[in-house]
Amino acid sequence: MKKIAKNLYQSKLDLPFGKEEGKPYCRSAAYLLVNSFGNALFYSSRYIEEHFDFITQQGNVSFQLLNHRHEASPYCDTVADKFNAPLICHHLEKSAVSKESKVGKNISGEETFGNIQAIHTPGHCPGSTCFFVKQEGGNILFSGDTFYPCKGQWRVAIHKKNKEEMIHSLKKLRKLNVSFIAPSLYAGYPSFGKFEDRNKYQSAIDDCIFRLKQPADTPFLN
Repeated sequence: MKKIAKNLYQSKLDLPFGKEEGKPYCRSAAYLLVNSFGNALFYSSRYIEEHFDFITQQGNVSFQLLNHRHEASPYCDTVADKFNAPLICHHLEKSAVSKESKVGKNISGEETFGNIQAIHTPGHCPGSTCFFVKQEGGNILFSGDTFYPCKGQWRVAIHKKNKEEMIHSLKKLRKLNVSFIAPSLYAGYPSFGKFEDRNKYQSAIDDCIFRLKQPADTPFLN
């Protein structure tokens, strides 16, 4: 796994939708957070078994966290079986997630896991949940598909009917002091986000909110 921030490692990158001619390739990754409260694996990856030796060296995985249903896969069960690491998702995602993998625990989106804060951010899916980690060296936001980079611009993945819901979720995220964003999906490069100060982070969110409010704009992945 590749170290991309303090205590944070990124898995081998995947092309979940294959290659689409004329479009930036959408890539995805899982992330290992090495944490004194218990190591956490965010999202999922079909390459995760290739990283098992490395994960073991880092102290294994205590639990897995999903932003939303589209990240669920049989590889979540592979991790759960190997490390006895239950899969955790929002209760509104449980039914859909259960079609792909076993859910160990469902949450409301307001829980904390040590220094990891769950934040319910519907807009892409009803139970989409971001996770905010406070730590020395820079706070991390695991944004899933709620907020992701696409060819140098920050975007959101929603259906048109959920515009207002997504705007409300983005306003929640805007209040956080974020230095680093680890999305589950991205297009083009970079695959994650670094913010030198809070103003630049808030500006990126404000830009998404502004575009969402424009009737002619379509900042949607699906």
